[in-house]
Amino acid sequence: RSAAPRRGRRTAARVAVVLALAAGLVLGGYGLIDGPDEGNDAASTGTDRPAPAKSSASRPATTAPGPTRVTQLTPWDEIGAKPAAGIEITGRAYGSCGGGSLTLSGRPDAWRCNADDGQILDPCFTGGPMDAQHHDVLCMADSPKKMLRFELAQQLPDPDEYGNSPAPGEYTGAYRIKLANGQTCGYMGGATTTVGGKRLNFGCPQGYAYGDPDTGGPVWTIAYKAKGAASLKQVGIAAVYQ
Repeated sequence: RSAAPRRGRRTAARVAVVLALAAGLVLGGYGLIDGPDEGNDAASTGTDRPAPAKSSASRPATTAPGPTRVTQLTPWDEIGAKPAAGIEITGRAYGSCGGGSLTLSGRPDAWRCNADDGQILDPCFTGGPMDAQHHDVLCMADSPKKMLRFELAQQLPDPDEYGNSPAPGEYTGAYRIKLANGQTCGYMGGATTTVGGKRLNFGCPQGYAYGDPDTGGPVWTIAYKAKGAASLKQVGIAAVYQ
């Protein structure tokens, strides 16, 4: 008689334990779900990462420009058979080339040519071998993407004697530079003037650049004289076009 109540108490206890375990599993499961989600949310908002870099607006205005970018003009395709993609032929000329380019004095493929109408064209670029099937050069017109097709009246002179033969690492000249102050300056051929022993090489909208760039560091510099200024000062060069 007394065994039945004891069995009832045991059954009730077992039910209570089962319910408690079930509740624990549910709570534990909720915790396992919530935990990773909270962690992912925290990571996605960057709370455990370094703070983002400040915008450039908050940086000093005197921050130096990045390394000078050098771009080399390539007017011919890879095999030198036809103008490269993007090059527009704007006209034709006829004449001869007497020596290496003065504008791009370090490029063996660049020449200074004289047209029969009196034009001096510099730089002009050779493509493939100068033979009966390939006897013209491309001369830069008013922009690097516009060229004159220049037909040679006679074969080019010996490159080893009359062409450009730069030493390894030598500055190869430039037909255009962009200063760190935003001005774009073009090479000035012919007779110019000198200041402090430096030739006036580039004409800029607001002044002139003298001599060759100083290429000793990642940011090239050049001597610049603003219009009306009394002296030269070194300015950074953002880009060089050769």
